[in-house]
Amino acid sequence: MHRIFLSLFALSALLLLGAGCTLRFGGASEGGVFKTLDSGEHWVPKQVIMEAGKKKSMGNAEITTLKIDSRNGNRVMAGTTENGLYMSEDAGETWSNVFPKVYIQDIALDTSSRCVVYALTSGQLYKTTDCAKTWTITYNETRQGTALTSVESDPIQPEIVYLTTSAGDVLKSRDRGTTWTAVYRLTETSIADLIIDRWDSNLIYAATQENGVFRSLNKGVSWEEVSVKTNDRILPFRWIGTLSRKGGLLYVNTQGMYRSSSMGTAWESIPLLTPEGEAEILAVAVNPQNDDELLYATQSTFYRTTDGGAHWIARHLPSGRAGSVMLVDPYNVTTVYLGTMIYRASSPFFR
Repeated sequence: MHRIFLSLFALSALLLLGAGCTLRFGGASEGGVFKTLDSGEHWVPKQVIMEAGKKKSMGNAEITTLKIDSRNGNRVMAGTTENGLYMSEDAGETWSNVFPKVYIQDIALDTSSRCVVYALTSGQLYKTTDCAKTWTITYNETRQGTALTSVESDPIQPEIVYLTTSAGDVLKSRDRGTTWTAVYRLTETSIADLIIDRWDSNLIYAATQENGVFRSLNKGVSWEEVSVKTNDRILPFRWIGTLSRKGGLLYVNTQGMYRSSSMGTAWESIPLLTPEGEAEILAVAVNPQNDDELLYATQSTFYRTTDGGAHWIARHLPSGRAGSVMLVDPYNVTTVYLGTMIYRASSPFFR
């Protein structure tokens, strides 16, 4: 499952970070990654960087994406806005910087090899085959004004990799990124995220920022729209993820959550604790073993339900910063990672 859609123009976001914009929440050293072992009741900062035998802090980092290795729950990766990519081999206790200090759009992990990782910037897709010791460019976007937006590795056939772009392209590689083919193009819209059903990798979803969700049942050969709508209006995108059963799907916009058990054919609204329009959903996670356990974060609050939205608990976030991304550990579902970021209303990350 993927993170909140990052800006189409990552460079602009970097400029905003340094342009003296009004800050609503958060200090310079209370960010980075936080971790809970009890489903959000208590959080601990996980900010220690080991560099040349010395401890440093990642507390100033702004987190764009989090991923856990599907074969090793101790291996966690965190992408940032300007500090590159961090990797932990001990479940977040210590981190090392394994990629240059750039804006990381997305991360994808190869399910068949622990040492194959893809790191996406706005203009290039990088790949490592030696556990992040060295990186090579495996795709370079040369079109003026076009950004790369997400990368996904097929969990069942990891030689297949997908890329999406702000120009509305779905690109597919059948040889782990060596060569590419455009398998789908949407006009006048950006594809914000692409996800693959964990049980059937023929089933793929592409979410656009403003023009809905599209589904492929055959690995990208053909597509159809399965958007979430209210009063015939497509709801803008914040987050999308698959659920624990084949065809299960969760779609989130800034104000609401919607669930489908029919591959997006039909949707039901999930009741939230926060009234519509009064709290902006910024980060989302789902228990991979229980579709009724949903988590989300706003600028200041963490929410959790274990009964599909009938009842919620609310707790203060552990940081003065806003939640930017959340991830439930599939090996121990009471363990949750939270990435944070200084909230700016003008930041493209939170749009």
